[in-house]
Amino acid sequence: MPVQRLILFASAIPMAMLGNFVRMVLLAVGSLWFGTEFAVGRNIDGHQEMSFFHSIAGYAVFGVALAGMFGLCTLLETGLFKRFIGTPPKKKSAKAIAAAYGAGLAPKPLFLRAGLALGLAGIGLLVCARTDISPVMAQPGVRMQLPLSVGSYQGQELDMTAQERNGLDPGVELVRTAYASPEGGGFLCTLIVGGSGKRTLHRPEVCLPGQGWTISDRSIMPIEMKDGRMVKAALLRLFRDEELEPGLRVRVRALNIYWYIGSDGTTSPDYYDHIRVSYQDAIFKNLNHRWSMASFFFRMKPQRLGMEDPFAEVGLMEEARHVIRELAPSFDCDTAKTAGNP
Repeated sequence: MPVQRLILFASAIPMAMLGNFVRMVLLAVGSLWFGTEFAVGRNIDGHQEMSFFHSIAGYAVFGVALAGMFGLCTLLETGLFKRFIGTPPKKKSAKAIAAAYGAGLAPKPLFLRAGLALGLAGIGLLVCARTDISPVMAQPGVRMQLPLSVGSYQGQELDMTAQERNGLDPGVELVRTAYASPEGGGFLCTLIVGGSGKRTLHRPEVCLPGQGWTISDRSIMPIEMKDGRMVKAALLRLFRDEELEPGLRVRVRALNIYWYIGSDGTTSPDYYDHIRVSYQDAIFKNLNHRWSMASFFFRMKPQRLGMEDPFAEVGLMEEARHVIRELAPSFDCDTAKTAGNP
């Protein structure tokens, strides 16, 4: 019946959710009773090694979903469903049953069909157990190097701080260079390559408030690269007030410009959008991005509170576009190839 098939089709999603719920309960109970290393696994040199219990709990999703589907099929095939929807069950004659299963053939016993279903499920579980499901990540779309000079700016390499190392996920790499010009200007350029997960790169909006900055605005800033590509970057306008001396308060404004770079050169200015692209390309392109992020931080000179120069930001944004255009070919693999660099 079409109604029965529709119900069976619609039940796939709740069955999968129920299976995942049972899996999470097993992992939670296992962690409480035997510890997280037994239930989940352990991290060895930045590589997450799943425990045997974790792998077995993953099969619970299939077990619960298959059991639920078989149970629902049994319910739909019996007269209980027909009586529930108001249709009296029709008794089939022996001739009709023989015609349905072939001349001279009787329907297979229920236990044979159940045994066949369990055998097929066992073969599927065996294939899953013997299949390598470890994610194969593509190469990053950036080169982890920054020049020590760009235009009139001279750079100095900075190491990752201990706080950053503890806060970042395993496998995340970071390079940073501080640039300064003889005229007194300067900026900070940071390249971050994510780990093996899809959410190992966090947003600057998460850590900047903890450093004392207030985000006054977020917008999209288009930047034309040397190869003619138009990259959309996220632009954060920041400020924080400082008291240089009693009675003298100044406001420090800054710009943080960043964007995400995929393994194939795809760019995104938004955290959730780059996650969407990750799942989309993994499904339709068989491409597991190892995302990177390019971040530029420009700090303006302190100005007395209430006497800020509104045009200072305009000039700094133009300087930021120029600097990014000059620096991008050194780390962006896609830009470097188009520009003819090795």
